Amino acid sequence: MIVKINLCYAKIVLIFSIKRLALESWEGLAMDFNAIKVFSATKAKEREELGEVITKWIAANPAVQITNSNVLQSSDNEYHCLTIIIYYKK
Repeated sequence: MIVKINLCYAKIVLIFSIKRLALESWEGLAMDFNAIKVFSATKAKEREELGEVITKWIAANPAVQITNSNVLQSSDNEYHCLTIIIYYKK
């Protein structure tokens, strides 16, 4: 049996899981952020353009102070997902 999932739904679940994981990993430490921005891409062209997307977001949000970032990669037989998490203060 082949099970296909809705990629949009999977991305939303992934984003919420990453946000929860990020917050849990900072538990007990001094939090140097109060917001998280998640950038995710699964298609090759989207992955190639992800740097430009992030650069545009940073330029459009000059008031934020980026305090940390994480880069995650996951893949299976069909999809290769690149996720970049930006931790920042508003």
